[in-house]
Amino acid sequence: MKKNAIRMSDVVDRDIPDFSIEYELSDSVQLKQFPGCILNFSYYSSPTLQKVFCDIFPEFKVDSNSNEIISPNDFIPRKSTADMWIVSDKNRVYHEKSIYNGRICYLMQGSEIIATCKITNAMNHLKKEYNYNKVGS
Repeated sequence: MKKNAIRMSDVVDRDIPDFSIEYELSDSVQLKQFPGCILNFSYYSSPTLQKVFCDIFPEFKVDSNSNEIISPNDFIPRKSTADMWIVSDKNRVYHEKSIYNGRICYLMQGSEIIATCKITNAMNHLKKEYNYNKVGS
């Protein structure tokens, strides 16, 4: 782990993330990770306001072959992986029903899609019995 990296496990009092993604930033996007940086998350490419969430926080990796997270004020890599943390219990049931391996989702800044993502690893505590009852596409 890089010096001064903020670990979500310290914030949410859990040792493992809820899911992992592969992502690619849109061509014109350059973002720096900084403390308090909020990116919205959606399972839909044209979401209504109710389908955009600010309770899922990413831990961006230095590259897709590393477990090292980027440091504050580093640019977010154009294409890599990230561990995702659901930080609020308010929408947890909705997220549990919506997260499954292979699902396409989006990182957003306001209402603009800044990255297309694919869920690569829904952690065991989210896999439960929801495969028959997936929400959205």
